Amino acid sequence: MSLKLLATPSKSGKRLNHHTVAILLKSFSKAKRRPRKKPFLTPLHKRKRRVYCKGERAIERDNWKVCWSDEVTFEVGEDLRDFFMTRGPGREEEYAEKNLKLTFKSGRTSVGIWSCFCGDEMGPLYMLLEGEKIIAKRYKYVL
Repeated sequence: MSLKLLATPSKSGKRLNHHTVAILLKSFSKAKRRPRKKPFLTPLHKRKRRVYCKGERAIERDNWKVCWSDEVTFEVGEDLRDFFMTRGPGREEEYAEKNLKLTFKSGRTSVGIWSCFCGDEMGPLYMLLEGEKIIAKRYKYVL
Protein backbone atom coordinates (compact mmCIF):
# COMPACT_ATOMS: atom_id res chain seq x y z
CA MET A 1 0.00 0.00 0.00
CA SER A 2 1.44 3.39 -0.96
CA LEU A 3 1.97 6.25 1.47
CA LYS A 4 -0.33 8.49 -0.58
CA LEU A 5 -3.10 5.93 -0.19
CA LEU A 6 -2.50 5.72 3.56
CA ALA A 7 -2.66 9.53 3.77
CA THR A 8 -6.12 9.81 2.14
CA PRO A 9 -9.06 10.83 4.36
CA SER A 10 -10.16 8.06 6.68
CA LYS A 11 -13.41 7.57 8.60
CA SER A 12 -12.63 10.70 10.61
CA GLY A 13 -12.42 12.75 7.41
CA LYS A 14 -8.96 14.09 8.35
CA ARG A 15 -6.27 14.14 5.67
CA LEU A 16 -2.67 13.39 6.70
CA ASN A 17 0.45 14.53 4.93
CA HIS A 18 2.30 11.56 3.40
CA HIS A 19 5.48 12.69 5.20
CA THR A 20 3.62 12.39 8.52
CA VAL A 21 2.52 8.87 7.56
CA ALA A 22 6.14 7.94 6.67
CA ILE A 23 7.42 9.21 10.03
CA LEU A 24 4.72 7.32 11.92
CA LEU A 25 5.37 4.09 9.99
CA LYS A 26 9.12 4.42 10.60
CA SER A 27 8.48 4.64 14.36
CA PHE A 28 6.90 1.15 14.05
CA SER A 29 9.89 -0.18 11.98
CA LYS A 30 7.95 -0.01 8.72
CA ALA A 31 9.70 1.43 5.68
CA LYS A 32 9.49 1.67 1.90
CA ARG A 33 11.21 -1.42 0.50
CA ARG A 34 11.42 -3.30 -2.77
CA PRO A 35 9.50 -6.59 -2.74
CA ARG A 36 11.36 -9.88 -3.17
CA LYS A 37 10.84 -11.65 -6.47
CA LYS A 38 9.54 -15.18 -6.31
CA PRO A 39 7.99 -17.47 -8.94
CA PHE A 40 4.25 -17.90 -8.61
CA LEU A 41 3.35 -21.19 -6.88
CA THR A 42 -0.18 -22.46 -6.51
CA PRO A 43 -1.25 -24.16 -3.27
CA LEU A 44 -1.07 -27.50 -5.17
CA HIS A 45 2.59 -26.85 -6.15
CA LYS A 46 3.44 -26.07 -2.51
CA ARG A 47 1.68 -29.20 -1.22
CA LYS A 48 3.43 -31.48 -3.77
CA ARG A 49 6.82 -29.93 -2.96
CA ARG A 50 6.29 -30.47 0.79
CA VAL A 51 5.41 -34.16 0.22
CA TYR A 52 8.48 -34.63 -2.02
CA CYS A 53 10.83 -32.99 0.53
CA LYS A 54 9.49 -35.13 3.39
CA GLY A 55 10.07 -38.26 1.26
CA GLU A 56 13.65 -37.17 0.46
CA ARG A 57 14.37 -36.53 4.13
CA ALA A 58 13.28 -40.11 4.99
CA ILE A 59 15.80 -41.69 2.55
CA GLU A 60 19.13 -42.70 4.06
CA ARG A 61 21.97 -42.63 1.50
CA ASP A 62 25.63 -41.68 1.25
CA ASN A 63 25.45 -38.40 -0.66
CA TRP A 64 29.18 -38.52 -1.48
CA LYS A 65 28.54 -41.51 -3.76
CA VAL A 66 25.73 -39.89 -5.75
CA CYS A 67 26.29 -38.04 -9.03
CA TRP A 68 24.26 -34.85 -8.65
CA SER A 69 23.29 -32.81 -11.68
CA ASP A 70 21.49 -29.54 -12.04
CA GLU A 71 20.25 -27.26 -14.74
CA VAL A 72 19.87 -23.53 -14.26
CA THR A 73 18.13 -21.04 -16.52
CA PHE A 74 18.56 -17.30 -16.74
CA GLU A 75 15.68 -15.23 -17.99
CA VAL A 76 16.42 -12.52 -20.56
CA GLY A 77 13.78 -9.86 -21.22
CA GLU A 78 12.57 -9.70 -17.62
CA ASP A 79 10.16 -7.04 -16.31
CA LEU A 80 12.50 -4.42 -14.82
CA ARG A 81 9.85 -1.98 -13.63
CA ASP A 82 10.64 -0.93 -10.09
CA PHE A 83 8.16 -0.27 -7.31
CA PHE A 84 8.25 -0.04 -3.53
CA MET A 85 5.93 -1.30 -0.83
CA THR A 86 5.71 -0.70 2.91
CA ARG A 87 6.68 -3.52 5.26
CA GLY A 88 8.70 -4.13 8.38
CA PRO A 89 12.13 -5.74 8.70
CA GLY A 90 12.70 -9.45 9.17
CA ARG A 91 12.35 -12.59 7.08
CA GLU A 92 8.74 -13.26 8.13
CA GLU A 93 7.51 -10.05 6.52
CA GLU A 94 10.10 -10.09 3.73
CA TYR A 95 8.86 -13.40 2.32
CA ALA A 96 5.16 -13.11 3.24
CA GLU A 97 3.03 -13.71 0.13
CA LYS A 98 1.44 -10.26 0.30
CA ASN A 99 4.92 -8.65 0.15
CA LEU A 100 6.30 -10.53 -2.89
CA LYS A 101 6.52 -9.52 -6.53
CA LEU A 102 5.42 -12.69 -8.31
CA THR A 103 7.16 -13.57 -11.56
CA PHE A 104 5.56 -15.38 -14.50
CA LYS A 105 7.24 -17.06 -17.47
CA SER A 106 5.99 -15.09 -20.45
CA GLY A 107 7.65 -12.90 -23.05
CA ARG A 108 11.15 -13.87 -21.95
CA THR A 109 13.95 -15.96 -23.41
CA SER A 110 15.65 -18.62 -21.31
CA VAL A 111 19.36 -19.41 -21.46
CA GLY A 112 20.22 -22.72 -19.77
CA ILE A 113 23.42 -24.18 -18.32
CA TRP A 114 23.88 -27.73 -17.04
CA SER A 115 26.56 -29.42 -14.95
CA CYS A 116 27.06 -32.28 -12.51
CA PHE A 117 29.26 -33.17 -9.54
CA CYS A 118 30.07 -36.20 -7.42
CA GLY A 119 31.82 -35.75 -4.08
CA ASP A 120 34.59 -33.17 -4.65
CA GLU A 121 34.70 -33.63 -8.45
CA MET A 122 32.78 -31.34 -10.81
CA GLY A 123 31.84 -32.10 -14.40
CA PRO A 124 31.99 -29.66 -17.32
CA LEU A 125 29.57 -26.75 -17.70
CA TYR A 126 27.37 -27.30 -20.74
CA MET A 127 25.41 -24.42 -22.31
CA LEU A 128 22.01 -25.60 -23.53
CA LEU A 129 20.54 -24.49 -26.82
CA GLU A 130 17.22 -22.61 -26.73
CA GLY A 131 14.43 -24.97 -25.67
CA GLU A 132 16.89 -27.82 -24.99
CA LYS A 133 16.76 -29.84 -21.77
CA ILE A 134 19.15 -32.44 -20.41
CA ILE A 135 17.52 -35.86 -19.99
CA ALA A 136 19.00 -39.18 -18.86
CA LYS A 137 19.69 -40.38 -22.43
CA ARG A 138 21.85 -37.28 -23.13
CA TYR A 139 24.14 -37.60 -20.06
CA LYS A 140 26.58 -39.96 -21.83
CA TYR A 141 27.04 -37.48 -24.72
CA VAL A 142 27.70 -34.51 -22.41
CA LEU A 143 30.16 -36.30 -20.13
